[in-house]
Amino acid sequence: MGLDRYLGFHFTENCIFVAEAFIGRGGRIGWDILRQANYELPPEWLPLFQTGIPNFFDTENSLYGFAALPAIWRGFSWNRFIRFDFRFFETALKKGLSDESRTRLARLFRYCQVYHIHPQPDEQLHAVAVFERLNRTQCDEILDILKRQVSSEARISFVGTADTEEACLQYLWYEYEGAPETLELKDKRVLLVDLGYDRTIMTPWDKAETVEPNVQAPGMRQLDEAVARYAGRLGFGRTIGMDELMLYAQRARRAFVPGQSEASIVNRLIPSTEYVAVIREQANEIAVRLGEVTRPHARKHPLDEILLVGEGTAFSPIIDTLQAAHWNVPMRVLDEPVFAVAKGAAAYCWELINSKQEERQ
Repeated sequence: MGLDRYLGFHFTENCIFVAEAFIGRGGRIGWDILRQANYELPPEWLPLFQTGIPNFFDTENSLYGFAALPAIWRGFSWNRFIRFDFRFFETALKKGLSDESRTRLARLFRYCQVYHIHPQPDEQLHAVAVFERLNRTQCDEILDILKRQVSSEARISFVGTADTEEACLQYLWYEYEGAPETLELKDKRVLLVDLGYDRTIMTPWDKAETVEPNVQAPGMRQLDEAVARYAGRLGFGRTIGMDELMLYAQRARRAFVPGQSEASIVNRLIPSTEYVAVIREQANEIAVRLGEVTRPHARKHPLDEILLVGEGTAFSPIIDTLQAAHWNVPMRVLDEPVFAVAKGAAAYCWELINSKQEERQ
């Protein structure tokens, strides 16, 4: 009987984050982050792809991920590149997964195995996947498609899907279980804030239980859209489309560091003050929603701490805006925050497989 491995895949518009859960010391869950060295990337694109696998497929050369990027740098062309994003999975839900799309998706998972997971012949791969912008009903329908049409060719047993909130809470639960002395959450009421790509989700968590519905606000996608529209009005991307402008906007955000004087969009520069002004409306909306959730008179019990995860934690203008709006509640960023969703999906995968094994005993 082979070894079971428990994987979590987190699909965003431009990146795929992969984590693996394992049982470590004391029987507690730990995680490995699956990624490869990015030495072949041009330096200006390292900030965007130094963590996640590029969510690209080159239809002309049948290349995935990092292998597909060199052709992209030479210029985008109509319908040459596809992404396994919201539109891809929404089409699968509406029209079914075509033979071509099924093969491409299965080979994407095979690509991840060859270059990132490196399974041994006797290992059984199990996976839970998170697809941004899909609701729970849509996730259930995608899981059925994965099980029936993709699993065999991909050589992965898909045991579940999850939305981003569910995956983040799974991550927080197992992170707390694994390091209770670090998180010190036993007697705390905290607010878990996922500054995700598609949206920001704020979930109250009281002594390891979700006690209230989540509150949602714009995510990093809305910030990037504002920058892409602004760049388009300035004529920065006359020869490329909005999808490509969004990619450059995301690169600028991921590369941003406090104190820099300019931001690069499609190899043109705009002053940082101007750049921050463009994203201010969306950033302020996130801060307003956070203020509403953390304001003392809005809650029966005051919050003890705010915990931040998600790719927005790396963007200092957002963090600075939030610091000014959380009503004196302590705030901190958890470890490897961009991988929180993938870690939660992997932990959920471990839970599903082992609960089934316990039922059979």
